[in-house]
Amino acid sequence: MRPLFFLLAAGHTLAQLVDTSTPADVTATPTTIPTSTPLVDATTATDETTTTPTDSLSAPVDSFISSGTPTDTAVLAAATEFTIVDVTEGEATPDPDADKPRLDTTPAQHLLELEANKGPEGPISPENARAVAILETGLFEHFAVNAPAPVDAAYLTIPDNITNCTPQNKRRSLLSTERIGSLLRPRVIGPLDSEFHAAGNEKRSLVPIDDPDNCEWTERLDIPVYFRYVQPEYKHNEISKGALMTRIKDQLAFANKEYNPLGIYFSLGGLKVYDPVEKGTKEQMDWYVLTKNEAKLLRWQKATRVDSKRALTVWLVYGLRSPDAKPEDTTQLLGYGTFPDGENKDWTKDGIVMLQDLIWKNGGTFIHEVGHWLGLRHVFYTIVDKKADDCKKGDGLLDTTHFPGFIDEVFNCRQVPCKSKDKKEVPNLNWMSYSDCQGDVPGHGFTTDQKARMFAYFVHYRKGYASMECKPKALIKKRSSMQDLLDGKCPDIDKQIEIIQSTPIQEDKEDGASMRSASMAVIAGAVGVMAWML
Repeated sequence: MRPLFFLLAAGHTLAQLVDTSTPADVTATPTTIPTSTPLVDATTATDETTTTPTDSLSAPVDSFISSGTPTDTAVLAAATEFTIVDVTEGEATPDPDADKPRLDTTPAQHLLELEANKGPEGPISPENARAVAILETGLFEHFAVNAPAPVDAAYLTIPDNITNCTPQNKRRSLLSTERIGSLLRPRVIGPLDSEFHAAGNEKRSLVPIDDPDNCEWTERLDIPVYFRYVQPEYKHNEISKGALMTRIKDQLAFANKEYNPLGIYFSLGGLKVYDPVEKGTKEQMDWYVLTKNEAKLLRWQKATRVDSKRALTVWLVYGLRSPDAKPEDTTQLLGYGTFPDGENKDWTKDGIVMLQDLIWKNGGTFIHEVGHWLGLRHVFYTIVDKKADDCKKGDGLLDTTHFPGFIDEVFNCRQVPCKSKDKKEVPNLNWMSYSDCQGDVPGHGFTTDQKARMFAYFVHYRKGYASMECKPKALIKKRSSMQDLLDGKCPDIDKQIEIIQSTPIQEDKEDGASMRSASMAVIAGAVGVMAWML
């Protein structure tokens, strides 16, 4: 259980709390992806999806500015603002601050995080909504039977009667009803086959790739992670580069402990530290506090992002503010991750931006923001000030994954799921919540439906479909809703498409201030609000 912290009024800044816990015993070993090995993304090309451009990790992948020759004006401008230092794993040194007081986050900061992670940049097209709705449910059925999340083991049962559903799809399909078989028999695509296919090596087979009885499921995702840290000013040596490397390695070990049971593996791609110029304009010299989407931050992101949708770039900063923060507001924004979907997505800033001090051996902010990067929303959907307005909408996951967003309950450890029949309180351990006991049981912070969504979004938007991989076209008459599957109901494709398309989109304007001020007023009047530690 995390320490109890009482918030007496709104507007408090970062509070510190001593953490004396020992490093977690990391039993999972992350897969290492050598930076000299090219990983070429498969190209998405089916009549149920939009085409995803091919991109690659070329060797050496982590030298975009120092050895590359970018021509974009913004990239060149960013490159002249820094001295760049590569930090290798061999330079890792013990972190003298490993057991120092960490940041204890407040409800006010979580409201900022919520605003910064509303959803994708722009609406989701009907074609993409249809594709991911069908794909995630096919994956869910496969995972529920073969590889459920630890928290769901022995609890998920798929009724037999759903195999008799007649197609409810309005779109024409080339598959006859007789050819639609059980989704539980496709061959499983392993990690080696997955990389083999992704590198452009096609299997030769007479089996049609649109046959759901013979397509293959991706069961493992390997994601290299590249860290960039900008020092707040020239020669600012408060943070040792070697100690930062140690914290990053500890953070990835913790992330793997949570994500490996789902089949998701992170490896360290590299760390670059950027030292601002000694003399220049204030904008060039001062990097103490950055604002989300401000011009120089975007220049730095565009210049330093690893050019692959399959790789995760993490930008670490000394201080971070919300775009609509007032000058006198010193509340820090914890971080934000970009979602993979959205028709207006700007891939040049794809990744995670977060406070560097939240990268450490038990860092939950990184776990949470990675969830957003992989396509997960908050389990409470949104925060409301009135109980009557709570639980009105969900994001298409299972009913048991939908928790309350009422301001008086959303930070509590024990909560009643929105559609609970017995109204019984349960510990909300989910990493995509704001619960005080978020992640308290190792490996139980994600559910099987969340796993299916992360895999579906990664395959559809980031990796692309390999030659024998199960595609939405092959599955379209079979499934569309994970909850329908558990309820033994025939799928309603159009309903699920509507849910996915109704996801809030990210608009970084001052239109979020009224929601936050209303919620802050509720917090200000509450005594004994429990905060949680990231």
